[in-house]
Amino acid sequence: MSPELSLLFPGLFAPQPEGTPVLDKINQRLEASGFTSAEIEIVTSVQYFHEPLDIVRLRCFGQTPAVHEMVLQCMPEISRIFNQHQSSQGLQATLDNYIVRAAV
Repeated sequence: MSPELSLLFPGLFAPQPEGTPVLDKINQRLEASGFTSAEIEIVTSVQYFHEPLDIVRLRCFGQTPAVHEMVLQCMPEISRIFNQHQSSQGLQATLDNYIVRAAV
């Protein structure tokens, strides 16, 4: 998850954990896999959210309609924060992706 979202919307997104727990877990699984070789490429990108509802969609992805409705009650505060921090392109957030290449 983007560290910016945790800072801007602390009630919606959990704080960023220390270190790199996802990368650490991937490395652990690769070590235990028995692959003859494996490498991880880290790709950091910038994404832009174009409207406050995009924040709600991200937060509620995979959740029940009840959770979605509960988060929508926070729209005035989400909109206020979004509008305060957006640029002409939208609200910027960084995203790390891990590309794993392995040989059996």
